[in-house]
Amino acid sequence: MKNILECWFDDRKTVRIIKNRVGIIKGGSIIIEDNPTNFESRLSLCSLPEEFRKDGLKIIFSGEIKEIYPNERWAATPFKITDFEVVE
Repeated sequence: MKNILECWFDDRKTVRIIKNRVGIIKGGSIIIEDNPTNFESRLSLCSLPEEFRKDGLKIIFSGEIKEIYPNERWAATPFKITDFEVVE
């Protein structure tokens, strides 16, 4: 496991946990799933160390889908990454 940072979504309720998904980093803060299986294929990251926020970096990741409050609109689902590894 890499050095996971504190997450600014920690105050939000975890609505689901996902494990061992494959995704690609875009814009330094969003994972686009390689083979999306649901509407949560765009995830807004927190807790990923800066040195891994590289466009096009492919990772296998696990983490917590966080709640979106009723009065909010997001371009990507809030997501706290808990584990990842870089895919070569």
